[in-house]
Amino acid sequence: MWVCCSYCTGESSSEVESEADSNGITERLQDDKSRPVHSCTQCEKRFTSQQYLKEHMKVHSSKYKCTDCGKCYRNNQALTVHRRNYSGEKPFECTVCRKRFAQSANLVVHSRIHSGDKPYKCSQCDKAFSVSGDLKNT
Repeated sequence: MWVCCSYCTGESSSEVESEADSNGITERLQDDKSRPVHSCTQCEKRFTSQQYLKEHMKVHSSKYKCTDCGKCYRNNQALTVHRRNYSGEKPFECTVCRKRFAQSANLVVHSRIHSGDKPYKCSQCDKAFSVSGDLKNT
């Protein structure tokens, strides 16, 4: 398996991903091997490994529950991010254009627009991208 980008393959990122299923899970097709599916008995989400399912099950027994919508999270940080998105709170501000973000990671990615930084490089054509999602495994 080699890494290539949508530029080389002529595919947009939406062509590489399959449609989201009814649970909002997007599956990336990387080869034609069938994979086992492990389903959650409480919400029917599906996972490719038993370990991912075990990690997910922590959500259902979580003490980190949103008082507004009832959604559960496995840690306080995830609940905090949810609350920010739910309330529209955006504490992270770009110093260049003043655009605001709920998560610091989104500000980091956004700042590459201003800096021109493109850390994700295609090993086949040396084209570079500022967002990792533009570089695809094929």
